[in-house]
Amino acid sequence: MEHHIYYDGTGYPDLGKDWKIHIVSQMITIADVFDAMRSTRIYQEARPEKNIFEVLREGRGIVYNPFLVDNFLRILNVRT
Repeated sequence: MEHHIYYDGTGYPDLGKDWKIHIVSQMITIADVFDAMRSTRIYQEARPEKNIFEVLREGRGIVYNPFLVDNFLRILNVRT
C-alpha cells in the first residue's frame, strides 16, 4: 500500500505526515509509474519514454524520492 503514498507524505492511503515510507516502497512507486505509463492499457495508450521521464522529473521531491529518480534515470542513461 505504501507505494501509493507520495514522497511528501500525501496521497493514498493517508497515514499521516509522520509516516516514514520504506525505501523499497519508494523504489516500487517509480518502477510502477514507469511500467504503467509505458504500457498500453484499456484506458490509455503507452506514452513515449521522453514524456515519462518528464513526469518523473516534475514529481521529484513531491511525488517521488529525488535521489531514486536521479538514479533511475541514470541507470537508463537519461540526461537529467
